[in-house]
Amino acid sequence: MVDTGEVTRIDYAYLYDRIAVAEHRKQLYGTQFKDGEPQPIEDEANVDVRRKEIGLGTMAEYRQDMLRMYGPQKPAAAPQQ
Repeated sequence: MVDTGEVTRIDYAYLYDRIAVAEHRKQLYGTQFKDGEPQPIEDEANVDVRRKEIGLGTMAEYRQDMLRMYGPQKPAAAPQQ
């Protein structure tokens, strides 16, 4: 779909990561956050390389964007018993 132009590489990255996280797998591009932190990332040392290849900024830039958009996130409270 990316090769045919039906979807952008960036849209593919967000969808790939969303599905990976939903299936309890590590994401590739670091687009999915929870409680202000990215969900687990496969080969985290090279995530910025993968992000650059598809036109995304660095993880550091993305964290700042998330902070600007959503503010500091508080961890979810533990369920009361």
